Amino acid sequence: MGYLRHFGRISMLPVTVTVLHSRGALIKPWVFTEIKEQRHWDISSSERLDMLRDYVNYGLEHWGSDTQGVENTRRFLLEWLSFLYRWLS
Repeated sequence: MGYLRHFGRISMLPVTVTVLHSRGALIKPWVFTEIKEQRHWDISSSERLDMLRDYVNYGLEHWGSDTQGVENTRRFLLEWLSFLYRWLS
């Protein structure tokens, strides 16, 4: 989902209360920046790596850096990467 699709759906409905972005945000976390700036945004490889690094750091901060915390962070990271694989190649 990009900003063109977002504004296309809004223009089709006479009164829009909300637009669901959850799956799009899982696959393409920068979709909200695209909507705000009304442009396509292809993030660089260093920005993608920083995004993954932040995700891991937040997971370790939340669950801890013991064995269980690392396993939880790893499990959720792998799940998230299954959504992101098409954008990381």
